Amino acid sequence: MAPTVQPAAWRLELFYSSLQQLEAQIPFLKRHGIARVNIPNKKPEDDLQGAIRLLRTHMPELDICCHFRCVIQHASAALVRGGTTPLGAPVPCWTSKKPGQ
Repeated sequence: MAPTVQPAAWRLELFYSSLQQLEAQIPFLKRHGIARVNIPNKKPEDDLQGAIRLLRTHMPELDICCHFRCVIQHASAALVRGGTTPLGAPVPCWTSKKPGQ
């Protein structure tokens, strides 16, 4: 008997301009059984925490990967750099820009 091969886990990357637009995507996620998503932030005004709260309210089991860009979220990046992981290790924060750019 041949072993069963599980398909690789994949994530759907969500793009939206407002939380209302993100909320409008939730029925699609539910209808198609999508269980893993990526949420990127492309602009400084993107409300990543609001997006996570919204998705968790409607789909608490959803596996969310938030693409946090320190270059974009300057104020939050300072908090992240000073934070710790659940295991107590410092949270790293990298940017693609070199000092002075």
